[in-house]
Amino acid sequence: SEEAQEADDLKKRLKIVQDEDDDVFVEATPLAQKVLVVDYQSVHGLALVKRWKLLTSCDVHVIILSTVQLFLLVER
Repeated sequence: SEEAQEADDLKKRLKIVQDEDDDVFVEATPLAQKVLVVDYQSVHGLALVKRWKLLTSCDVHVIILSTVQLFLLVER
């Protein structure tokens, strides 16, 4: 078949090229990272749940991470 002949022709024309040690390495910084979403109310226990209930009644949500506290004002 034609495909088999083309494959044979391509194999005959292949040439092995020696590695000339011209590899290029680039240091890349990721533009985005996947963030793990966890229910912090259940992780931190009852003290945080009480704070959530108190602040939720005022339409303010608090997300507490290890080094950052985020206060979200929610419009009803």
